Parts: sequence; structure tokens; C-alpha cells
Amino acid sequence: MFDRLFESFEKLISEFSWRRLVFSIALLLIIVVVLWGFESYTGYGRLSRIERAAALLNSIQALQSNPTIQQDANLSATLGALKHDLRNFTERRVEVLTLGVEWLKALAGAAPWLLFSLLYLPAIRAGNRSDLHGLIGALILAALFGAIGAWLPDFAYSWINYAGYPIASFAAVIVIVMWWQSRKRALAH
Repeated sequence: MFDRLFESFEKLISEFSWRRLVFSIALLLIIVVVLWGFESYTGYGRLSRIERAAALLNSIQALQSNPTIQQDANLSATLGALKHDLRNFTERRVEVLTLGVEWLKALAGAAPWLLFSLLYLPAIRAGNRSDLHGLIGALILAALFGAIGAWLPDFAYSWINYAGYPIASFAAVIVIVMWWQSRKRALAH
């Protein structure tokens, strides 16, 4: 089942075409937009969470009135822990990322290259040495563009640091490589 998926990713690299790349990106964007739209329109995930919390609350209320639980200290403590867990489950907390801005910009700059390097992993298992060189090159570019991203100034619009720079730098390198390859082929013929 996953072999076909890995094969299509491998073809994206080994038999590169802009059509395949655009199709893959468009498919990924469509999936993300459909899932976001579904959740926004139906509230399925949020309502499921509320429904589970209400069912658990009814169960806890029934347990709380049970005389056996009220008389046993261990069972009362367990019930208290359940109440605490339910409260933590229902509270809407936002986990704050503890990474600094520079690290976040570095991760954003390196992200396209790290994702690109994942495409080499299935081919590495076959033992092709040129694929290993491609993986190492992608990781070096991830480190380079991550470092550059960390040193970029904070722009007024954060999307420039976190989306614009990574996408533009990745696209620029791909265009330069494609131009270089076509130039090499033209000189060889």
C-alpha cells in the first residue's frame, strides 16, 4: 500500500517534472483546505471533544454519589484524580513554544530542505551512493538556509520570515539547478 506512495515520491525526484511537483503541492494544499473547511463548517473535532467530556462528567457524577466510593479513601482519591484529568482535558490551553524567534526562523528556513531530504530516504535503502550524496546535499542546504533564516531581520509581516523566505529560497535553488542541468545537457549535445 505504501509502496505506491513511496514510489511516487521517488519518481518526483528521479524523474523530476514541474507537472509532478505542482500536482503534489496542489494535492497537499487541497487536502489541508478540505480538512480545515470540514472542521470549520461542522466543528466535528470540537463537538466530539465536548461530547466525550459531557459523557465523562455524567459518569463522574454517578460515581460521586456512590456510597462505596465516598467511604473508601483510595476510591475517593482516584475519583478526585479523574476530576482533575477531566478539567485538564476540557480546559482550552495553548501550549507556548519555548523556542526563541531565531530558532523558529531557522527551522522555517530549513523546513523545505528537510522535507526534501525525506524523499531520499526510500532510495537510500536501495544502497545507491548518488542518493546518499543527494541526502547529504539536502541536509547541508537545510543547515545553510536555516542559518540564513535565523539571521534575517524580523519583518513587519511575519509570513515573510516563516513562509516567504523558505519557499522563495527553495524555489530559487530548484530553478537554478534546473537551469544548470539544462545548460549542461545543451553543451553536451
